[in-house]
Amino acid sequence: MNRDVIKCIKTCVALVVIVILLDVLFGQIMSFYSKRYGLPGDYAKIEYLFRQSQDDVLILGSSVAINSFMPAPMMDSLGVSIFNGGCNAQNLVFFRCVVDGALKHHQPRGIILVLQPDELAFDDMGRISLLNPYYGQSSLIDSTLALQNNGKAAFFLHSNLYRYNTVWFRILLQSFLPKEEMANYGFVAKHKPLLLPEFNDLGSRPDDRFVAPDKLQSLQAIIGQVQADDVELLVVIPPCYKRLMAGGNPYSKQLLKQVCQEHGVQVMDYSEMDYFWQRPELFYDNSHLNGEGANVFTQMFIGQILKSEFYQRVKNKSDESNKN
Repeated sequence: MNRDVIKCIKTCVALVVIVILLDVLFGQIMSFYSKRYGLPGDYAKIEYLFRQSQDDVLILGSSVAINSFMPAPMMDSLGVSIFNGGCNAQNLVFFRCVVDGALKHHQPRGIILVLQPDELAFDDMGRISLLNPYYGQSSLIDSTLALQNNGKAAFFLHSNLYRYNTVWFRILLQSFLPKEEMANYGFVAKHKPLLLPEFNDLGSRPDDRFVAPDKLQSLQAIIGQVQADDVELLVVIPPCYKRLMAGGNPYSKQLLKQVCQEHGVQVMDYSEMDYFWQRPELFYDNSHLNGEGANVFTQMFIGQILKSEFYQRVKNKSDESNKN
């Protein structure tokens, strides 16, 4: 065999060995760092839910949850501990994994699942890659992450360099930016925009009655899991500054409510309220409340939840636990 060919093979083998060693070393460093300091940025809430939370009630959802629910006044009025575990740009596929991971760590008294009116019609996986660092920690997370990029991610997920490829940058940013994700028990207020949003009326748009199968399956799985673990569940659809179709009631929301009703889960729907549709000053954009709007909505929500069976059951469980 030609010496140049042999030399080339040796070089390639050496490079492969070096990459493998770097991959293993990087994984060890990130594992040590995450266990000692936790992961920063968007990962902070996942770290908290998977490893630290002892709260009575968890609020889960996307940015709509983050910007709508203020745990501090809720705790003052309800007398139970609450954490807003919403994560930006996520949907039911992600929520299912988070519920599974959170319940493996701690069994709360209740979960408030915050959804959008057309939640079941989102035909995408959102930012599911946010869970990449947790690959190998549960079969559900592993099987869900393997579906990324039409199943092409399964091979790369074995690599520490791939799984943690954005974490190091967030660690660097943490040195300069405040830990806003964990402030105010997970709530983050959006500012009032200089220009108020215009009402987005899609009432003339036909409803194609499309429902993403993975979203529907995820919703059903969440309900099944929390009920099996004796955790109370409440589904809430917060105010939005838009009409999705005539009457504001798309098929996906009808089906969402139907599934919840069949399993005895209460749904509080605020998405079609004239009170909010007449007050653009309470919104940041068509989907998110601003800080003032969150305060108004939270107070309204407190008044309603105090009368709910969900709260009564959560409070009873909390009181019984405190007695023991």
